Amino acid sequence: MKRIPEEYIHFIWTKGLFDHIDLRGTEGEELEIIERGILNRESGPDIRDARLRIDGQVWVGNIEIHFKSSDWNLHHHDQDGAYDNVILHVSVVHVFVLSGHIK
Repeated sequence: MKRIPEEYIHFIWTKGLFDHIDLRGTEGEELEIIERGILNRESGPDIRDARLRIDGQVWVGNIEIHFKSSDWNLHHHDQDGAYDNVILHVSVVHVFVLSGHIK
């Protein structure tokens, strides 16, 4: 699959141009978007002030968007305190690591 620019994925998210029915997390969690949040044009997470319901619990915080989920670690967000309030990581392609190999 050809990489989609993150700016385009931001546009899709902020305009709500995706299927909102039966959204699920990677572990099967029910996901409802209450407020998509505001595009952050400064450094830090891509979307701020989002409100989500995940498995019935309301969460308020930031959203980070990548083409591939593995970009989270590639960009070192796991080591950056600015990303501690991320409540959802959105990606077009979910990549996970199993025994040191990307799947």
